[in-house]
Amino acid sequence: MIWQDILITRDVSEGDIAAALATVFGVHLDRILVLADLVTFDGAVTDGIHIICERRHVAGDFVLQLSIYLRDDPLERFVELNGDGTLIGRLCQIWSCSALMSDDSVDPYSWLLVRGPDDIQPVQIDSDLLDDDDVWVLASVPEAAGA
Repeated sequence: MIWQDILITRDVSEGDIAAALATVFGVHLDRILVLADLVTFDGAVTDGIHIICERRHVAGDFVLQLSIYLRDDPLERFVELNGDGTLIGRLCQIWSCSALMSDDSVDPYSWLLVRGPDDIQPVQIDSDLLDDDDVWVLASVPEAAGA
């Protein structure tokens, strides 16, 4: 089951993505698979893989799109207990970056900017750049929480 599609402001290696997911979710590193494309992946995804992360480059302020799939019921309960934004905020701290996550609205340009577990703010994406050039740029940048 897909957990989140997030976009991040830093190009993070597959190894660093796996290490951060292992840390945040408390999963052993060999239970995490990071790859470029699940559809074209020619390896085996065994039952021992608990987290899959697809890593794709995008253009704009956000350079990587990560699609994170949780394949374990205890991990889904862990997310329910801790909250999506908090967990993504922890990943951002590890990677020293910001992330966009869905705000679950029907507006495709309305997102949440996550800078840390306690810094999550609504933002708008530049609709013209996204629609015309598939470039992810914030229409405005809010001040950091607590600033």
